[in-house]
Amino acid sequence: MLEIFLLVCLARKLGNNAEAKGHGRFGYQLMLWLFWFFGEVGGAVVGAMVSASGVRGEPNKLAIYGFALVGAILGALLAFGLVEMLPNHNDVGVRRRSRSRSYLDRDFADYDDDYRTSRAAESDPSPREERIRRLLDSRWPDDR
Repeated sequence: MLEIFLLVCLARKLGNNAEAKGHGRFGYQLMLWLFWFFGEVGGAVVGAMVSASGVRGEPNKLAIYGFALVGAILGALLAFGLVEMLPNHNDVGVRRRSRSRSYLDRDFADYDDDYRTSRAAESDPSPREERIRRLLDSRWPDDR
């Protein structure tokens, strides 16, 4: 029971770490649970082989459980290590795979609206400004 409570707390911490880097929570939390489970099973198998190689040939249950816990902890450390190595998608200039094109369109549409209102009072734009305005108008014709 304590092991499940510890795993829930670790999954919450891992999800917060992944989310702080701009990634989703669920996939990395699932990875922690799977690494924990398979690490525990693998540790139990190794523990059974090591303890069965003793004098009597019978596996020691305490050694099996100890190896299983070590395997589970190694699986959790691997999951945390992988999340720590993730790139930070909150940095400027890093594109997010999970963001759609419409997210970028909204940002540029706000900029376009500000540009149009600030330029409306001025007369005679430069050729460069005129090209930018035409480019923006052709890209988002329904924003007017």
